[in-house]
Amino acid sequence: MKNKYSELALVARFMEEKAEADCRAVQAQGDRLRGETVKASDAFREGMNVDWDDAAMQLSGMNETWLAWLAERQKSLNIALAKNRALEAHRTDQLRVKFSNRLAAEALVEMEALALKSEAKKKAQRKMASVILMAEAKNR
Repeated sequence: MKNKYSELALVARFMEEKAEADCRAVQAQGDRLRGETVKASDAFREGMNVDWDDAAMQLSGMNETWLAWLAERQKSLNIALAKNRALEAHRTDQLRVKFSNRLAAEALVEMEALALKSEAKKKAQRKMASVILMAEAKNR
């Protein structure tokens, strides 16, 4: 039983370490995507910091180019934001899995401990019964 308990503890520890490593990888990817989001946001803001009176005069020939550039910046910003949201959702799921794995491992350890206690109690009851039977046999 002790060997089984130690195997369960090793499996639980391995699962927890794997979940932590996965979480660290997801966090690193999230940090990278946040950086991309900031870059895209800054580029979008730079595009918006234009003297609109001057731009209105120059837009006659550049209108399509400007709108295409603006749409491209908005698209890249939306993509970065969508990636960031997906990554945050994935990170939340990873933390949920880690928490549920930890709870499952703790429940297995507790069940094993209860089984060991129950087994010890049964042995003690059998021993007590045999002592009582021996005492009764002696008294006869």
